[in-house]
Amino acid sequence: MVSRTPLLPPPPSPDHTSPNAPRLRFSETAIHIFGYPTDQGDEVGVIAFENASAADFEFLSLDRTSINTPARFPEQNAENAFCTSLLSLGGRRWENINRFQHVLSAIAFDELILEDIQYGTITTPTSVERRWVSVAHPFWGGVCIPEIPRRLPELGDFDEQSPEEDIILDRRAILRLALNMDEKAKLLVEGFNGKLYKQWMRLKALSFARKISAAHKQNMDLAS
Repeated sequence: MVSRTPLLPPPPSPDHTSPNAPRLRFSETAIHIFGYPTDQGDEVGVIAFENASAADFEFLSLDRTSINTPARFPEQNAENAFCTSLLSLGGRRWENINRFQHVLSAIAFDELILEDIQYGTITTPTSVERRWVSVAHPFWGGVCIPEIPRRLPELGDFDEQSPEEDIILDRRAILRLALNMDEKAKLLVEGFNGKLYKQWMRLKALSFARKISAAHKQNMDLAS
């Protein structure tokens, strides 16, 4: 890894109370969705949903045929309801969008981000932050959830990633082919070791969506 002077702290994320706070962010390979909950003094400024599919857009009633990037709802009650829907799909609570992006960049082995983590400019991503989770709510009820760890050996995370886990993570793009929650649930069960939970277990099954704080002090586990 090439040594360099660590970056200055990044500029602040978009103001979550701004009417222009972005709903979507595009990259070459993924679309991320954001919601902006009411500020409750808990260091949570954004709900971020990673790598959305057509089925997720349908579930969230987002237009997937428009090239215009939407913004948050102007009414906070409507925005809070949208955040609840994001959480039910596996969205996570973050301090800001920058933290979400830094964790994804570290997972993708971005050398500049990894070096900033080693310098202490950016806090090391926790195992909970790095974990990949996907959720589907099929028509017949219940909820389907797979979870797979994503490790960072360059930061001292030397637990071995199983070949099966590597294969599963490498084929996540197939989920974009799902047009509805039934198709997504089928893919999660057949190709991603998704676990099926009964309807009454949904809140327990979705406990992974608990807060990820800026200091990363909480010891959070996914529901088993």
